[in-house]
Amino acid sequence: MASETINGLVVEVKIYGTVTGSNGAQQSIDITKKFTFSDGTGTNQLGQVYYQASRSLNATNEDLDVIGSASYTDFKGATLDSTQLGLIYLENLDSDTGDKFTLKQPAANGVPGIFAAAGDGIDIGPGGVLLWVSPVDKATVTAGTGDLLNVTAADNSTYKLLLGMDNT
Repeated sequence: MASETINGLVVEVKIYGTVTGSNGAQQSIDITKKFTFSDGTGTNQLGQVYYQASRSLNATNEDLDVIGSASYTDFKGATLDSTQLGLIYLENLDSDTGDKFTLKQPAANGVPGIFAAAGDGIDIGPGGVLLWVSPVDKATVTAGTGDLLNVTAADNSTYKLLLGMDNT
């Protein structure tokens, strides 16, 4: 059982501005999406958070063992023990050209339901952010058989990571 309580965790995205074409025509963009999570296991609920403000890779890759690993604990030191992943925030803290990360589902024991298939992934370039939010149909994680996410760095790189999971 998670050893923390989620109280009003908010994820908010806002994209706005005006685009002007060569002919002078303008298009206004105003998109706002807000997710508010409370404690629990249902829709718009999370029960455990893993957050690391700075994590380094040395031109290598690592498997993030989402549950059951002593390497990944909540802020109180409790091992992550949830069964569903509903939020991923990955920020590339580097600014040098070529210092990209790849987040992917490993070929074996990967978390299903985020990428279409094992081996699929997405690159996050220098200064970039990946935000994946699934407040209803979360990705099911199963200890030992379906709880890995892989992060690969082409260079010595640093990233910020937040995972939000359901209570078990």
